[in-house]
Amino acid sequence: IPLSIVFLLASHLVNAQSNTNDSMVHKWEIGVEGGYSDVSISAKSPDINISDIPSYLYGVAGQYNFNDAFSVKVDVDFEKKGFIQDINYVINPPSTNQIDAFNPTTLDYIVVPVMARAGFGNRMRFFVEGGPYIGYLIGASSRMTLIDSAGNQHTGTSNTLHNYKRFDLGAIGGLGVEIPIGRKLIFEMEGRLSFGFLNNGFLSATKTENETAEVLLGVRYG
Repeated sequence: IPLSIVFLLASHLVNAQSNTNDSMVHKWEIGVEGGYSDVSISAKSPDINISDIPSYLYGVAGQYNFNDAFSVKVDVDFEKKGFIQDINYVINPPSTNQIDAFNPTTLDYIVVPVMARAGFGNRMRFFVEGGPYIGYLIGASSRMTLIDSAGNQHTGTSNTLHNYKRFDLGAIGGLGVEIPIGRKLIFEMEGRLSFGFLNNGFLSATKTENETAEVLLGVRYG
């Protein structure tokens, strides 16, 4: 509902501008994009400390402009998501000896967001966007680092694709700025947040959804 209000307000603000500039709009634009992401999962547990992982994404984008104010943007991105677990294990219940486990997990997704976009401005244009996304998991791995009670460190990596569901579904939204470069190229910078709706794991008793914050740079041609 808040997103709908934003688009309605944006429509009112840019309506006059849209009527005069529609003839200058390129209906179809294609491009590339990539950037930094901060990824994690939403689950919280008193026994498992979950923290974020710095990561990245890149891909291709297509945008259809209805007019100077409104457009639809579809991306096909490779995104490396995941999380870090820091777990304390008690070796023997009667004792206080513990093992510390540091467990970064990476989840490789192909993600397709479909976003409605509202923009305003002339030379430098600002925009807000939002919509659903669907993701497909193509790889997963975990690197387990164990530190025993004597301080010795043991590390191993395993393929954990079988522990996770292949499909992810969620919502994504953001805002940004775009600047034309000549008559055909457009440079853009944007920030996004995405939140998964589906439990992504088979093994966890706690529901876990992907969470991502992104900063992207991109270039479109139209």
